[in-house]
Amino acid sequence: QTHHNKLPIGIPILASMIFSRTISSKGRKLFHPHKHTWYRPTPPPHIISTPHIAGTNLTSTQSSSRCMLEIGLSKRALDDIGDVTKITPHYPLHSTVIKGAELLQLEWHGHYITTADELYHTTWETVEGEVRIAAPVDGVLEFWKDDVCLDEDDVLIRLLTCNESLRHCSTDLVSEEEYRKRILILESGRFDKVEGLA
Repeated sequence: QTHHNKLPIGIPILASMIFSRTISSKGRKLFHPHKHTWYRPTPPPHIISTPHIAGTNLTSTQSSSRCMLEIGLSKRALDDIGDVTKITPHYPLHSTVIKGAELLQLEWHGHYITTADELYHTTWETVEGEVRIAAPVDGVLEFWKDDVCLDEDDVLIRLLTCNESLRHCSTDLVSEEEYRKRILILESGRFDKVEGLA
């Protein structure tokens, strides 16, 4: 039996106060505790593909306002989606995108045990679906991952953005420490290897 599930990671909303602190110490991950995505501002490259981000002119004299935002999925997210079979970008690299634009689609499938008896006979069920990653801020798409082998540290998307865009966003992000505390009370992911699922 095969089911098709859509698991829209959706449009994450970023906490402007948290990002303001994070921009000053780039490299730290922030997590959306419900969508199981992470975001990491990093220093921008010296040369960028375009000086314009959603109407904001980032000239060479404004380099301090630039920020490269990395986006990935947490282990808890990956435990819920099985094996990724295809990654489809919705924009070419160096495209200017707006907040909420759907950037990447991940197709996946997996098998898990639905029943088992005292003789260790098991019934396996096939599940497939997709995950969609949207832009949390306005920016320029500088990178998207095309390798379907994923782990929790892999960067799926890099967006060149600016501090102004980050400051216009709000709520919902937590530190990695707080995120790990919150997921302890959640059920294990559907394909969590600890549970013996395939």
